[in-house]
Amino acid sequence: MNKWPYLLPLLLFFSGCAGITSGTRNLLNTSCEIKVSGVSRGKALRAIDAAFREVERASAIFNFYDSKSELSRVNRLAYPGPVRVSAELFSVLEDAVKISEITDGAFDVSIAPVVSLWKSRFSEGLPPQTSEIRQLLSLVDYRNMVLNRNDMTVSFTKKGMRVDLGGIAKGYAVKLAAGRLREYGIRNALINFGGDIQAIGSRRNDTPWKVGIRHPRSNRETLLTTIEVSDRCVFTSGDYERFFIFNGIRYHHIIDPKTGYPARGCVSFTIITDDPVYADGLATGCFILGPVNGPASAKRVPHTDFIVVEETDKGGVRVSSSMNLPGISKKSP
Repeated sequence: MNKWPYLLPLLLFFSGCAGITSGTRNLLNTSCEIKVSGVSRGKALRAIDAAFREVERASAIFNFYDSKSELSRVNRLAYPGPVRVSAELFSVLEDAVKISEITDGAFDVSIAPVVSLWKSRFSEGLPPQTSEIRQLLSLVDYRNMVLNRNDMTVSFTKKGMRVDLGGIAKGYAVKLAAGRLREYGIRNALINFGGDIQAIGSRRNDTPWKVGIRHPRSNRETLLTTIEVSDRCVFTSGDYERFFIFNGIRYHHIIDPKTGYPARGCVSFTIITDDPVYADGLATGCFILGPVNGPASAKRVPHTDFIVVEETDKGGVRVSSSMNLPGISKKSP
């Protein structure tokens, strides 16, 4: 969807401690790491392996780029449809619709045709023609995806419409991994999938996990701030991982479904909440909505905090937050 699958981590740093067992695999076209604390190494490794295998299983369902995936089958056949789908895919599509409603359509899985157009131009460093974007925008509206829970089917009302779950697939993968770890009796773990974080329990002795959030306009080692989390997830969308400059304008990968162009107003938007699926979708949708409307949408989801790094007229950034953060103040220049 709005997030392309090969993005590098946005959340770069989290502190470790002795007695932690970790495992890393390349899944979802990114580096995925799981750290487990408080159990024997053997038990931790078995749980980590089970979590990764669960992610591998699900990724085969939701892969937009794999012609054999269930999602690709939907994109081929849902017009005129309907197409019967698995309960798992149907549930994720329902979540996508709910997040679209929360963000007033800023998060929209039907943006796929426009995103594909932009992706094809990134290697050239040239934005698409306005006429090309306008033609594809007629296909973009999540409300043209019809979900029928009675018979578990999906249909599209417009020919050429496609959906891409990349904007929440990683969140769903994180949720699956966390669930499998808990099934194996793991009470303390940190999941880091391409920089998107789920904290389970604590590091050790009830000490929260510490997550560092990268400064979006500095080098990769510079942190904007650090936050402590237990049983929460931290997801960020930003304009600085995939972009090009043309005629002095930055064109990044997060596309506004209403305009067909990269969203303006935010440099990054971080969501801290309970459910990683919603964290993933909200980070994208709220980024697109901008520094005023984005926080308003985030507040519609209970137990949700946010950190917004805004563009300024002078090209700098300022931070808005619903939290008290070390090292920065609200609306700091």
